[in-house]
Amino acid sequence: MGRSEPYYSVPSARTEPAMTGTQDLESLGARQALDALWRGKMLIAAIAAAGAILALAFALVMTPTYDGRVRIALETRNMAQDAGAGQNEETEISNATFLTEMQVLRSPVLLAKVAEELNLASVPEFGAADAPALPWFSDGEALAPVSPQQVVERLGKHVQVLRDGTSYVITIVTTSEDPELAAAIGNEVAEQYIAWQHGRRQTSLLRMTDWLETRIETIRAQLEEAEERVASTRSSNLAESGVTQGALETRLASTNDELTRLRTELAAHEVRFEEFERLKAAGSDAATAVPAESDTISSLKQRLAELGANKVDMIANAGSGTDRIDRIEEYETIVRQELSAAIETQLSSLRNIAVRQVELASAEVRNIEEQLQTLSEGSLVLRQQEREVSSLQDVYSNLLTLRNQSDARQPMPVVEASLLATADVPGDPSSPRTKLIVVIGGLLGLLIGLGWIGFRHLTNPGRLLRETVEREFRLPLLAEVPRGKLGGGGVSEWMHRPEGVAFVEAMRQVRTSLLFSATSEPKVVMVTSADAGDGKTTMTIALATLYASVGKRVLVLDGDLRRSNLTSLTTKNEEQNLTALLNGDVSVEESIVLDPDLKFDVLTFANSMTPASVDALSMPSFEALIRRLRASYDLVLIDTPPVSFASDALVIGTLVDASLFVTRNGGTRLDSVRRALSRLLEMKIPLAGVIDNMTSETSMQTRYPSDPRPDTWQRPLSSNAVQYRQSVAYQVPAENFHSARSIGPRRMGRP
Repeated sequence: MGRSEPYYSVPSARTEPAMTGTQDLESLGARQALDALWRGKMLIAAIAAAGAILALAFALVMTPTYDGRVRIALETRNMAQDAGAGQNEETEISNATFLTEMQVLRSPVLLAKVAEELNLASVPEFGAADAPALPWFSDGEALAPVSPQQVVERLGKHVQVLRDGTSYVITIVTTSEDPELAAAIGNEVAEQYIAWQHGRRQTSLLRMTDWLETRIETIRAQLEEAEERVASTRSSNLAESGVTQGALETRLASTNDELTRLRTELAAHEVRFEEFERLKAAGSDAATAVPAESDTISSLKQRLAELGANKVDMIANAGSGTDRIDRIEEYETIVRQELSAAIETQLSSLRNIAVRQVELASAEVRNIEEQLQTLSEGSLVLRQQEREVSSLQDVYSNLLTLRNQSDARQPMPVVEASLLATADVPGDPSSPRTKLIVVIGGLLGLLIGLGWIGFRHLTNPGRLLRETVEREFRLPLLAEVPRGKLGGGGVSEWMHRPEGVAFVEAMRQVRTSLLFSATSEPKVVMVTSADAGDGKTTMTIALATLYASVGKRVLVLDGDLRRSNLTSLTTKNEEQNLTALLNGDVSVEESIVLDPDLKFDVLTFANSMTPASVDALSMPSFEALIRRLRASYDLVLIDTPPVSFASDALVIGTLVDASLFVTRNGGTRLDSVRRALSRLLEMKIPLAGVIDNMTSETSMQTRYPSDPRPDTWQRPLSSNAVQYRQSVAYQVPAENFHSARSIGPRRMGRP
C-alpha cells in the first residue's frame, strides 16, 4: 500500500525509563506519587498552617481549667482490739483491696458528702441548669434547678483517682474553672475518705464475729452431710463388685499376659498349617517338611522309613524293575497319604484349640474391663465426694481459726490511709494545652493535605490513562498537552503567545518522538481519537506547524468526512476538493490549498457530505493519492474521525506509517480508549503512541520553564549528534517559516 517499513511504536522523548516490566511501572508510579507530593507542597503547607491556626483559635476560645492534686498512701496494719495490746504490725495489701479503695473514692456516696460540705449546688459550674439544645424553640420559661444527683454526677466528671505506678499511693486529681475550688474539692474528698475509714473500722469487727458464727454453723452441717454421702458410696461400691479395684487390675494384667501368649501360639499354629497346605498344593513332601508329633504320626513315619530302606536294598540287589519294588512304592504312597492326613488333622486340631483359647481369654478380659468400668464410675463419684469433704474441712478449719483469734483478742488486718500531700491552689491552668493543640492541629492539617494530594494523584485522569496505555497496550504516552485558550486566532497564534510555551513544548515531544524513532521516520501519519471533541484536529494543525517550522514540506489531509474542522482554515471553492480529486474532476494541484497565512498545505473534503464522499476513502484512487503525496511531501498528516463513531480511521490506518491516538484528559472514558485501541491493534494499524490533550498544568507530569522568547522555540540538547540533527528544527524563528518551507524540490503544491 505504499507504506514504509512497519511503525508500531516510538520511544517517548521524556527522561523516564522505558516500561519494560511491572517492576519498572511500579517504580515509575512511586516516583510520580512523590513528584505529585512535591508539586503540592505549598498546598500541603497551607492546609497544615490552616489546621494549626484553627487549633490555636480553638484553644484561645476554650475555658481554662485548673487541677488540684492530693496524694494518699494506703497500708494494712494488724490493729489489736485490746487497748492494752499496743502492737502495730504491717502486712502487704492485695491488689483487689487497693482497687476497692480506689472505687470508694469514686463512689457517689462519698462525692455526695463532698458536694454537701462545699455547697456545690450553688456553684454555677456544678449547679447551673442546662440550657436547651435549641434555645430559639424554648417558650421562655425558667429553667428547673438541678437535683443533688445531677450535682454528684457533674462532680464525678471532675474527679479522677489515679495510682502512682505500682506503689500503694493514690493521687486524687480534681478539675475546676476556679483554681481555689479545685484545691478545695481535692482536700475535701481526701478528708471524707479518711473519715469514712475511721467509721468503717469501728463496725467491721462486730459484723465479722456475727458472720463467723453463722458461717461456721452452715459449713458444719454441710460437712456432716458430705461425710455421710462418702460412707454410703463406699459401702455401695463394695457390695456391688465384691472385690476391690486393685484386685481387678491385677487380674486384668494377668489375663492380658495369658491372652498375648495364646495369640502367639495361635499365630504359630496357623503358620505351620498354611505351610503344610502350601507344600501339599505344590506336590512337595509336606508330611516330612512340616514338624508334627503324635503316636500315629511317629508310627507312620517309622513305617515310611522302613519301606524306604527295603526299597533301597532291593534296588541294590535286583535292580529297579521287579514287581516287589513296584509294590513297595505303591505301599509307600499309601503310607505317605495316611501320614499327610494325620499331620493335617493334628495341625487343624491344634489351630482350633488355640482359636478357642484366644476367644475365652478375650471374653475374660472384656468381663474384667466391664467390672473395672463399673467400679471406676462408682470410684469417680466417691472421689468427688471426698474432694468436697476435704474442701469443706479446710473452710471449716479456717473459720474456726478466725473465730478463735477474735475470741482471744488477736490482731486483725485493717486498711489505713495516710495523707501525703494536700492540694495547693494551682497558679497555671492545666487545660487547654495550647502548644499541644496547635501541634496536633498542624499534624491533622498535614495529614489532610497529604490525603488530598494523594487522592488527586490517584484519581488523576492522566495517571489512569498512562497506566492503561503502558500496562495494557505497551504504548508510550508521548506527551501531556495543556489546555489552551485558542481564541479567534487559532492554534498558530496561540503557539506564538507566551502562555502557549507549555503547549508548544508538549507538541515538540510528539514531533521529536516521530523524528527520532527507532525505525525510519514516518512520512504518512494518521491522527485519530476515541470520541469526538478530543482535540485531534488541534493536534494535527499544531504538529503540522511545528514540522513546517523546521523546513519540512507538510500537507494536512482532511479524512473526517462527517465533521470536518479543516474547512474553516481555507476559502477553497467547494468544487475543488478531495472528493472531486478522487473522482478525477480536478487535478492534485487544483485541489490543494496554498494559503499564505498557513505554513503548510491543506487538502479537504467538501463541506456537504454525500454518499459518494463516504465511499471515497475506499476507492483505489485514494490509495494512489497517498502514494503520490508520500513522494511529494516530507510529512502527510491525516485528520480522521473518531474510531468509536466511524470506520474511516481503520480504512485510512492501513495506508499510513504511524498513528497518533489523542485523548481528552478527564473527558475520554477509559473503556472508550480500550475499545478504540483494541480495534486499531486488531487491524494491525501501526500506533506511535498516545497524546493526552487538554490537561491542566497542575496535573502534568512534566514542567516547562517560561521562555522569554516565545517566537524562538529552543530546548536543551543531550549530545553533539542530536544537536547536529536538530539544529534546524529548534533554531528557526517564526518569521522565517515561508523560507523554511521552500527547502528542497517540490513537485506539487507551492513552488
